[in-house]
Amino acid sequence: MTKYFVSKLLTYPGTRNSGDILVYDVRQKDCIIKFQSHGQEICGLKWCPNGRYLASGSNDNTVCVWDFHQWYSNGGTCGSLSSLLPPADGEKPKSNIPTKPLWHFKEHKAAVKAIAWCPWEGSKVLATGGGHSDGYLRFWNNSNGTCQQAIKTDSQISSILWSTDYKQIVTGQGHPNNYIHIWHYPAMVKCHTLHGHTSRILSLIMGPKGNPIVSLSADETIRFWNCFPVDVQRKKKLEMTRTHSYPTKLNFNCR
Repeated sequence: MTKYFVSKLLTYPGTRNSGDILVYDVRQKDCIIKFQSHGQEICGLKWCPNGRYLASGSNDNTVCVWDFHQWYSNGGTCGSLSSLLPPADGEKPKSNIPTKPLWHFKEHKAAVKAIAWCPWEGSKVLATGGGHSDGYLRFWNNSNGTCQQAIKTDSQISSILWSTDYKQIVTGQGHPNNYIHIWHYPAMVKCHTLHGHTSRILSLIMGPKGNPIVSLSADETIRFWNCFPVDVQRKKKLEMTRTHSYPTKLNFNCR
């Protein structure tokens, strides 16, 4: 079985408006791979849970998915630096470097900042959210490259989280409402809307145990939301049976 050591890789956008994605091995000082597929600045990057796929969103309104399997299988960051660098001008690309994305999704009509892999689906389902001129929450099937569901929301989507215990998805929204929505997945029925921020949500972070949700907003406040309380007895039952039963009522408060 191939081991994906994503913890040893650092990925971040290149220079402003370049559309580049730079990949570094933390054990080396130089960039080992530079991807050039997006036409404008990168505004979202997310590794899938097992580290095989990297998803990127851009101001060019597109999403790319990069497959690192072949690269890892041929040595990955354990290989020599020269074997990992992009090819020079006129040189044939090295077979172990993913020079082209596995998928290039172009359905969004605005910048794509919000990207999140479904944690219990491994690398099968990717959720993305479009910006102000789009507002769509889209779910992509990473096995065949199709959009399996598209939900129109009331505003731009700036952040996405998944709740593994509750099998729900959380979206941070922007102007004009600045809400946080919680949806049942995969039915995509909106079950709760959290109010409080007076400007767009910039980012959402989930606590290490699945609760609370922390929201950062352009209104210069940080809020802590008790959205997915941990039921100790329920958690024990889940660990013993490896099956899920879902609560019908949640209590929300902001501290």
